[in-house]
Amino acid sequence: MMVYVGCFAFSFGPILWLLISEIFPLPVRGTGMSVSTLANWVGNFAVSQSFLTMVERLGSPATFGAYAALCIVTILFVRAMVPETKQELLEEVHVGAA
Repeated sequence: MMVYVGCFAFSFGPILWLLISEIFPLPVRGTGMSVSTLANWVGNFAVSQSFLTMVERLGSPATFGAYAALCIVTILFVRAMVPETKQELLEEVHVGAA
């Protein structure tokens, strides 16, 4: 558990906040970040509410296996759908623009 929390703290954890601050164009950035933050906290709430029930009913290995599978799906989604913004200025980022 400590290894997971430690790894999450320097990888996926802060990436969300960086991504949502960069991904939306300036005219809709406030709304986009608000909706993204709401979705993040709803997801956190769902995990918090279901975790102990899953451990009780499925056991720890199956519960953490399910979370690991979701992490793999997330990694695949990010690789396929999230654009690289490494060399772009914040004002130049356009999602879905050809």
